[in-house]
Amino acid sequence: MNDTVKKGGLIYSSDLKCVFGQDADSTEFRGTVPSGAVRIEEDAFSCCNLTEIILPDSVQETGANLFCNSKKLEHVKLPSGLKELSPFMFCGCSSLKKVDMPLEVNDFPEGLFAECSSLEEIPFRAGIKTLPEGVFSGCSSITSLVIPETVESIQTDAIVGCTKLRTIVLPANLKEFQDGAIKDCPSISRIRISDDNSLYFTDEEGSVLYRRKADGTGIPIFQVTDRVQSQIPSVQELDEEEKPSIISYDSDEDESEEASILFQKDFSEDEEEALTQGIQAESQNTNQTKEETKDMNEENTKLSSDMEARLREIMGQEKQYGEGEFTIMDIPEASEEEIQANILEASGEHPAFERTMEIPHLVKQAPVESDGPVKSMEEKIAEIIEQNQGQPGFSIMDIPAASQREIEEDRIVSEGDFNAGVENDDEVIPEIPEAQIKATEALYEDDEKAVMHNLFFEAKKVEQINLDYDAEEQKILYVFAQELANGQFGKIFSKRLVKCANRLAQIHKYSSIFFFSGVDLDNEKFRNQFTRYMEDKNVLIACSAGTLGSLDENTRVFASCAHVPLDKDKMDEQVRFARSSEEHCLKLLIQDNLAE
Repeated sequence: MNDTVKKGGLIYSSDLKCVFGQDADSTEFRGTVPSGAVRIEEDAFSCCNLTEIILPDSVQETGANLFCNSKKLEHVKLPSGLKELSPFMFCGCSSLKKVDMPLEVNDFPEGLFAECSSLEEIPFRAGIKTLPEGVFSGCSSITSLVIPETVESIQTDAIVGCTKLRTIVLPANLKEFQDGAIKDCPSISRIRISDDNSLYFTDEEGSVLYRRKADGTGIPIFQVTDRVQSQIPSVQELDEEEKPSIISYDSDEDESEEASILFQKDFSEDEEEALTQGIQAESQNTNQTKEETKDMNEENTKLSSDMEARLREIMGQEKQYGEGEFTIMDIPEASEEEIQANILEASGEHPAFERTMEIPHLVKQAPVESDGPVKSMEEKIAEIIEQNQGQPGFSIMDIPAASQREIEEDRIVSEGDFNAGVENDDEVIPEIPEAQIKATEALYEDDEKAVMHNLFFEAKKVEQINLDYDAEEQKILYVFAQELANGQFGKIFSKRLVKCANRLAQIHKYSSIFFFSGVDLDNEKFRNQFTRYMEDKNVLIACSAGTLGSLDENTRVFASCAHVPLDKDKMDEQVRFARSSEEHCLKLLIQDNLAE
């Protein structure tokens, strides 16, 4: 280095084309290399104390270990035209968070981001074909890795010690996955690869990667760690360093009190049985009434629809029959059921909903004003039949056509029928009364009465238990079971789930518990209403899955709408809240043991 020049806090070659490093005797260099340099020599900025370094676009080559072990370095900007990255370029840069990469590089070299423990995202670029040894070793902040489609080879020890890495998506063009390519990544729960890849595939859960054999079967070459794949640890293991992803509250009846379910106070067997029977007895009438009401509404709607169709058919017979081919005697009389189906209470109320809220399910439109009494279509047809029975030559053509007003007076509209004013087969449906629209919209307001009614209506099974009738403040625990257990007389909420919910209620002083199963979120208005309402409510979701990776999509969607976190750290935090009496909105996912 005899022919060197010191300038601006840097050491250059005599022609100023090559940068050898920083001038230890100067503090002038602030991190930006002046334009003009073509090459940066190896170790030029290793072990530096700068937080940012910017290389000019004039730089075309870099040496190995360029920024190695610069513990304070957070941001690096590389030249836009640089094609070759040097080995171990950022190795040991534990504070590195961002790298501005060229648009295209020839490949990632060995140890490129080794021990970059603060880097949360890998800045992949086009042109990368190989992930060599140590390229992502010790990148402990990365949570997901989507490897570009250009990568064809992942070599031994390429991805090692990435402790927070959870998901890996492999490229469709992958041709080589060497033994030990992924090691010591305990948080991985899913690995995926495109179905278009002819050499490798994964199982449905994404827990095992296979090398495809000629006969179509596979040889397992990588699988997620035993800790993730095994059964969820029981609750007595929650105090250990590694917490499960989904908390099992299952326990052995013969275990000591110290190792019992999530909470310490137990019920006797007699108390448990009485409690379970009490809940079932209390909810039996509600469930039965709800099912009967649903059946009755469906039947009435069907019969009403049939009656309307028949009447409209009669009033439009000239479109279907020739003259003289059809007489009034061919019109069948309406059955008693059909007549009753069109007789509705004025408000649309039904006694079955007195325990929840009053809400119209079928609303009859108000009659159009007229000069005198208005007769229904049934009355007019009955009158015509009575007047003309036995008269020769009488046919359907003698029945006067119904006016638009007469048709609309007998028109029954179900809630949510908002096709008002839309032309349909040359018939213009009149505007729906504003009162009816408001009544329907009120269903989806965030009023607790409306929400609870809809929640009851959309659930397949509902049970309730009141725990403190004298409570100053109403605090409800909403329990949503994704599956039910087999009881003596049908499906029931498992005893263990009921027991767990009651222990939570005791600790947090809940005044009541609502158990729901089979809640349908397909209705968009209800789903949005449910999501808003549950934001600040205490929620417990019980599922049979043992790991986060095995959760089905319906449970994931439901958890999202109920604001229940599926992040491991946040779930662990909720477990701590559940076990203490401090004030907090509980949002907990647990594993249900459905065996009775």
